Amino acid sequence: MKRFIAKIKQEWERSLLVAVGLLLLGFLGWVGFSLLSEEGGTTSQTQALPSVPDYIDTKSFAFMQPANLQAKVNPMAFRKKLPKAFVTPPPKPTPSGTTAVKPPDTKPTTGTVKPPADTGKKPDGKQPTTVAVKPSGDKPPPKPQPPKPPPRKITVLYRGMYKGMTDRELAFIKADDSKSKKSKVFYVGEGGKVHNVLTVKSFNRDTVVLDCGGDREVTAHIGKKQEIVLE
Repeated sequence: MKRFIAKIKQEWERSLLVAVGLLLLGFLGWVGFSLLSEEGGTTSQTQALPSVPDYIDTKSFAFMQPANLQAKVNPMAFRKKLPKAFVTPPPKPTPSGTTAVKPPDTKPTTGTVKPPADTGKKPDGKQPTTVAVKPSGDKPPPKPQPPKPPPRKITVLYRGMYKGMTDRELAFIKADDSKSKKSKVFYVGEGGKVHNVLTVKSFNRDTVVLDCGGDREVTAHIGKKQEIVLE
C-alpha cells in the first residue's frame, strides 16, 4: 500500500489527470441519465397519466339530427307582423223615440245632361285680313369680332457650348414653344434654326445671340431663361 501511494506521489500529474477524467465521466453519465428519464419517463412516476381523448363523440353528429321545433309551428311560415286593417266601427244604436237620418247620397244622378247654350257669334264666312309689315330701314347690329389669339412666345434656356464626335462647336439650347406647347433641345451652330423661327447668329461660352426677324436680336445668357415674344 505504501509503495502504491509512493508511486502515485511520484506520478502525481498522471494521477490527477485520471481523477479528473473519472469525475468528468461520472458527471456526463449523470446528465445523460437525467435527460433520458425526463424524455421517456419511468414506471415509478407518481403523476396520473392523461386521459385518452374521445375521438368518436356522439355530440359531433348533432347537426344530422332533426331540429327540435315545436309541434304546432311551421318553420316556413311568414313571421313578419303586419299592421291590422282599419275597420269602420258600426253605427251606434239610436235611442228609442228618435229616427235615424240617412246620409245624403253622393252618387251622381243618371239622366240626360243638356249641353250649354252657345251664345257666341257664328262665323260670317269671310277670310281673315292680312296686314303686311314693312321692314325697317335699320341695319342689324354687326357681329362682334373674335378675340385675337395671344402672341406666340418662345422661352429659351442657353445651356452652353457642346462638342460632339466632330470638332465643330454647337450651341446647346432648350426652347419651349407656346403655340405647339412642345419643349425641345437643339444642338445648332451658327445659322441654325430654333423651332423654325429663331436663328442662331453667334454664341460663346456665356451668351447666345438669336435673330428674331425684322432686324430684332435677343441675347440669352447661360443658365437664365429668356422669353421672346414674336409679333
